[in-house]
Amino acid sequence: SSTFNAQILEKLEGHFPFVLCNESVAGIEAPLVSINNEQASYDAATYLLKKGVEISLILPDNDILFNGSTYCGYKRALEEYRLPFNERSIINGSNSDFRKTPILQEFITKGDYDGFIVNSDLKAAFVLNKLIEQLHIPPDQINLVSFDGTYLADITIPPMTTITQPMLDIGALAAKMLIQLLGGKTPLRKKTRILPHQLMIRKT
Repeated sequence: SSTFNAQILEKLEGHFPFVLCNESVAGIEAPLVSINNEQASYDAATYLLKKGVEISLILPDNDILFNGSTYCGYKRALEEYRLPFNERSIINGSNSDFRKTPILQEFITKGDYDGFIVNSDLKAAFVLNKLIEQLHIPPDQINLVSFDGTYLADITIPPMTTITQPMLDIGALAAKMLIQLLGGKTPLRKKTRILPHQLMIRKT
């Protein structure tokens, strides 16, 4: 979860076994179950670029590996479309930052970008609200892809296109890996396990 950080996990490390799901944390050497975030970001960017929009990438502030792989996928899509990369198109912040920090709100409401890839459904719902309420963009003209694919993507207006992660499978595999760690008899054959994702096209 992006609400966890290295300080919290460092207190657990060495005392309790744990497995990370979906997101890595810089400096923490723990087993991870996730999707291929680079390919997922590439898929999201390609979907939006086909619509002819200029994309902003909105990322968390504490996940170096997620941000790096997502950035690479985004940049690969730009290169394939022969479009320049602009560092100003990337902004970092936690979910709580996006609710509270004026700078992040101003970034959305300036209107410099008309396509968004957002690292979580909760943060994407905030972006969606700002686009409709402050920029007065008609819902059928919003171009946005969110990571996660939780129930939020279905209940927003309009429903959000998502990179859908197999949450149930991720949780089940993480639990099996944790049980193996607790048993302590055999080391994990793979510390990182990658599961398939899906681009779920809805109304954005």
